[in-house]
Amino acid sequence: MKRTYKYALSAVLGAGLVVPAMAQTGFPDVKDTHWAADSVNRLKLSGLVHGFKDGEYKGDRTMTRYEMASAVYAIYAKLVCFDEEIEKKIKALEAKINSIKPADNPTPPDLSDIKSALADMRNEFGTMKSWGSDLAQLKKMSSAYSTELKSLGVDIKEMQKNISDVAARVAKLESAPKGLNITGDANFWMAASQTANRQFGVVNQDGMFIGANNQGAGIDNMVMLHEIGLTVEDKKATVPYKAEFVIGNTMNEGDGFGNQSYDRFTLPHQIVGANDSVWIHELTGMIRNWNMTIGRQGMRLNKFVLSRPDTTSFFMNKRWDDHTFRMDGAKMTFGHNDAGMVFVGQASNATNTDQNVIQPIRLNTLDVERMMGGSYDFRFGGDKGKITTSYVDFDGSAGFITGPQPLLPLSGVNRYNVYSADLNYDLGGMQFELGGGKSVGYGFQQQGGGGQNNLTKGGSDTQNLDTLIDSANSRWDVALGSHNDNHSWRLAYRNVEANYAAPGDWGRVSIFRNLTDTKAYSASASIKATKKIGLHGWYEKGEAIAGIGNYVSWKAGVETDLTAKWAADFTMEDTNFKGGFQGLGNGASSKFRTLRLGYDVGAMKTFNIFWQQSEMLGVGLVNRGFDPAARGSFYGFQYSVKF
Repeated sequence: MKRTYKYALSAVLGAGLVVPAMAQTGFPDVKDTHWAADSVNRLKLSGLVHGFKDGEYKGDRTMTRYEMASAVYAIYAKLVCFDEEIEKKIKALEAKINSIKPADNPTPPDLSDIKSALADMRNEFGTMKSWGSDLAQLKKMSSAYSTELKSLGVDIKEMQKNISDVAARVAKLESAPKGLNITGDANFWMAASQTANRQFGVVNQDGMFIGANNQGAGIDNMVMLHEIGLTVEDKKATVPYKAEFVIGNTMNEGDGFGNQSYDRFTLPHQIVGANDSVWIHELTGMIRNWNMTIGRQGMRLNKFVLSRPDTTSFFMNKRWDDHTFRMDGAKMTFGHNDAGMVFVGQASNATNTDQNVIQPIRLNTLDVERMMGGSYDFRFGGDKGKITTSYVDFDGSAGFITGPQPLLPLSGVNRYNVYSADLNYDLGGMQFELGGGKSVGYGFQQQGGGGQNNLTKGGSDTQNLDTLIDSANSRWDVALGSHNDNHSWRLAYRNVEANYAAPGDWGRVSIFRNLTDTKAYSASASIKATKKIGLHGWYEKGEAIAGIGNYVSWKAGVETDLTAKWAADFTMEDTNFKGGFQGLGNGASSKFRTLRLGYDVGAMKTFNIFWQQSEMLGVGLVNRGFDPAARGSFYGFQYSVKF
């Protein structure tokens, strides 16, 4: 063992596990200017190290394994003793409180000693909150020096059990509400493209691309994006609140990664460095007595009803990846274990300082401005089964259908009602899912020879509730799957008719999401082949219900730990469209080959490298100036820090 490790051990164990003491004389051979002097002196004052007969620490001397084992056990004994003392103080304090009886006179009892005891315990518990990483290190060291500890008469199993018990207490302390809490994250993302045959750009699996210059070779273009988020939260305040502010150039309607929402009719989206803008991601207050949260907040229901797709596969951030829409409004939960929930809010006024709408909801040509609804969980079978019912009313301005939906009448739809009922049941090792729902469109009915001014108001003179879309507007799905630490599998079928409209997240096929007029069978599986290697695969075959054509899509990949720090995931994905499916030419296809590398830089940091080779053949890219075949590479990295 290197001699400097003796000082390092003192620093690790002395900093967190030892209660700070008043400064006293340390070892004469440890200078006050040494980087580990404070930790070494703490260990001496706590009686954990004693030095040699001449009174010196001799930090430059090689430490034997037996001396190391002795130090580890001394730390452990001190830890257990401290934990037992805390328990005694708690019991003594409870006894004092229980001994207080109502007095016969109005003079209040003297509580000064109890207040003092509470103050001491707060300080001691505050010290324990910082023990987490040190406890993990101590447990590792008890295993590393188990032979030497056993020779000292130590029960290793009992020692590790006690360390685990204390670690569990510390984890509980760390997870408890702490009052005012300020956190944040900083993200830096860079990507570049390299096209083949001097084409316009390279489209990745999210339908995003970095434009090429059509002239050169090598790195045709490069984009650097950045984003900083700051969250201020106090769960223990009289009115608990949360505020999350974001600044960066990642979010704009036409630049950055876009507006955080998916819209098939704007694909593909070009990633361009936008101007820096600021937006309020969340700003809420809670009325405890009513279980009501008011303000800008997230809303998410069933994946077929209200769930935001993640369109940034190569940028990992909770704000972008939580599948949640934001609204300005109110949400209230009720019932046993908050089984029920109702909400109402505005969905179109969340904008950044550039006046770009954040997370807009569009249903065909309806821009949703307001939404209201709720859900309720009915549990049965000893909580093995659950039926979730949902209803949402999406309301906005009238829009005239011009998209490629063959069954939609020319109409001014200004409202959709979406209904849903979904069953989940635990079959003992397997999970069964069954769901169904429908969407109904309302608005003005257009009459022949008129235009916008020739619309009926027969449904309601004030609500404009002509029923315009109430056929071919259903969906249902069924699935069976199993999951454990070593393997998982899932078989599924879904049927989504052409006129079903909801802002959901029920799947990606090539660069397209939430396909309608589609019935599809799918199978997926993953297996842990060894401790370091995992395999995963997915297959789906879909075909039009009322239209024409079909598709076949598959993915297969392997993930592995390359070293103690590096991990890799390689995936191949192919999709082939036939027979004019969704208006695509026969033989249209996409291929993606993706390599992801992750480096372990600690719990509060992320560093990932990505590379994807793509090939798009006739997948609706002409509107952006792409050649019928777009090929090339999309690659870059992300570095993120949490604080």
